[in-house]
Amino acid sequence: MRGSRNREQRPAICLCQANFPTLSISRFLEVASSAGADAIDLHPGLSGEGADTVVAAVAASALDVVLVSPLPDWYAQTEGGRRLPPTLPGLLAVAAQTGGCIGVPSPLFAADADPPSAAAMGAALAAIHVQASECGVGVALEPVGRSVLRAGARGAVGDLDAARALMRSHALPLQLVADSYCLASAGVSLDKPWSSEDVCVVQIADWAGGEGRRVLPGKGHLPLARWLAAADGSLPAVGLEVFPLDDGGDPKGFAHSLVIQTRELLAAAESELTT
Repeated sequence: MRGSRNREQRPAICLCQANFPTLSISRFLEVASSAGADAIDLHPGLSGEGADTVVAAVAASALDVVLVSPLPDWYAQTEGGRRLPPTLPGLLAVAAQTGGCIGVPSPLFAADADPPSAAAMGAALAAIHVQASECGVGVALEPVGRSVLRAGARGAVGDLDAARALMRSHALPLQLVADSYCLASAGVSLDKPWSSEDVCVVQIADWAGGEGRRVLPGKGHLPLARWLAAADGSLPAVGLEVFPLDDGGDPKGFAHSLVIQTRELLAAAESELTT
């Protein structure tokens, strides 16, 4: 398989804070740095610490922030774009000082309910985008297939093309999050070429199918190396997002393992390009 992505630029290795839910922000940053990560997907509310503490800890580290997450249930909370999610100001306060985009997952809908309309989602996203822009912060929309949090729920925006169509129809200059589990569980083939041009971070998890949850690479059936190799354009930050997993009481060892597995996948993707 041959791809057209730029192999000159090594993707940043990203570590997701959601993989380490029991650590303080300073401890998480220490663990990420010691494991050799280049960047982080930050979840400021996870440790229960205030925005000032989070920002100060990030400023003292050498790690880049690519995403500030999450903003769950944002669609329902905007009431069609008439109000802003109550957690948005706190995320913006962190993102404005760390340089990360606000991560916005697709709205979810239950199997027995109709998905929200594109017009309603666009209006809600526009309200968030305007507020973020005033703070100098970008917004990154994440397509979602099967929800790992709500049994039976699915994402209204399931693939990158649908996300781009929504953005075009509402003139929203957003970035995207490409998550292997979320895309595959939405029915997207990971064997086909895909554009990474407007993707700010690639999140990797394997999937065993059915009602299975995120698992480590090699524990499921997804062609993860082929998917990375099929990217049309240079890859941005790339990292494993496999929560919830038990770190076995050794967060540094667990972090090191995640970084090593990410590097191995990227190396395997490079091999795919030449075979």
